[in-house]
Amino acid sequence: MGSWAGSVRVQAALAPVWETPRAPSRGAPAPPPPQRKVLHVHSQAPARAPRHVPALDGVRAIAVLTVLVAHGSVRLLGPENRWGSGGLGVQIFFVLSGYLITTLLLAEHRQHGRISLKDFYIRRGLRIWPLYYAVLLLYVVVLPRIDAGEFGNVYVSADRPGFDEWVGHWWAYAFFLQNYLTAVSEMKLGLGIFWSLAVEEQYYIFWPLVLIALLRLRRRFAVPAALLLVLVASTVARWLTLEGRLPEPANPEWMLHTGLTGLVCGTLLAWLRHDQGHRTRGWADGLPGYVVAWMVLALVTLSTVPDSTTFGFRVTLARFDYYQPLLVGLLVATIIDRLVSVPSSGRLLALPPLRYVGKISYGMYLLHPLVLGFVTVRLTAEDGTRGGWVGMAVFVAATVAVASVSFYAFERPILRFKSRFQRVGHDANPDATSGATPDGTPGGADAEKAQASAVRTRDHT
Repeated sequence: MGSWAGSVRVQAALAPVWETPRAPSRGAPAPPPPQRKVLHVHSQAPARAPRHVPALDGVRAIAVLTVLVAHGSVRLLGPENRWGSGGLGVQIFFVLSGYLITTLLLAEHRQHGRISLKDFYIRRGLRIWPLYYAVLLLYVVVLPRIDAGEFGNVYVSADRPGFDEWVGHWWAYAFFLQNYLTAVSEMKLGLGIFWSLAVEEQYYIFWPLVLIALLRLRRRFAVPAALLLVLVASTVARWLTLEGRLPEPANPEWMLHTGLTGLVCGTLLAWLRHDQGHRTRGWADGLPGYVVAWMVLALVTLSTVPDSTTFGFRVTLARFDYYQPLLVGLLVATIIDRLVSVPSSGRLLALPPLRYVGKISYGMYLLHPLVLGFVTVRLTAEDGTRGGWVGMAVFVAATVAVASVSFYAFERPILRFKSRFQRVGHDANPDATSGATPDGTPGGADAEKAQASAVRTRDHT
């Protein structure tokens, strides 16, 4: 793992100062003045911005495609043929988000000696809020005027029963409180996926404040100890909630105190990579751990699908709901650690199609319910025959197209303003393979390419 190391070197003139200088002979040049002790202090080197790792875009693509396949298979293949779990994809998002954003915060602190909360919240708002509120406005104001049947009933029309309840929760969504104040499972798919944004926004309201307070303690183990404590507390709270011993205003998956495990796993990984003293290179972050992590993650995915989907083969994990976020968080953190340490491990994940999907993944996540509903209605035959795998391909392709329009026409122009509030400088390492700043901006001399890539953000959801 990279380190930012400063050094202090003391250089002193060793010529004896007690000798009386001889008088110069007549006509000879005057001797140089006696040397003095010189103290050269080299302050801590500027922090190198974390390099953009292309494979992490591929991880983000895997996450959003997992969500799309899980939701799409229910409508286009049938509930009995559901593939995967949308919650699994969200957990991957959480780990990646916690790692990337905390890495930027720690790099900023090391480079500037402080973390600007104002700049952080502005960057976060520019990334999340515009599209979030645009889609929310679409669901509660614009689309209800159109028959919901045209979009597979992923929302409620103004003339349908339940419309008042549908729009009555708008204020909870406006303040990112829907994961506590609404019955997410009873909401239509359109707004039903917004719970994950609430968990993230709630976490990032508090985490920078907590991080600043812990860094001021100047205790090396303060941050990891606090994160481990939160992991244990959240896991215990999840167990107690599932056992019915704690109030359950919403599903444990959706509430912050029982659903932040993935975010904390990513955050803890960022700290361990940041603090060279905690470096323990071994099996977990080497090739064996990387391969095993992918294998176990595949088994976890199989455990979330019905028998009919896997031709009778079934993977059963006892009491999986109790420890699923922790297990997935540790697996994904292991994978990310390997990809960052050895970028060549992620050649497949760094393929251009996956990187592109990762870049537009936020729009794909928020807009895919509308696309799914629209495609389902038009590909379902009169006899009820579903779209099948052809429909799945059309759904994914259409989602990519819609999200691309959203990214280039709406999101990217707004994201250009993020650079004004980015406090971490360019990567100073001339040997950096990607030559990228923390938000993925190339650091080379090609101004046109840099301008085109300036909005490639690394703190996606």
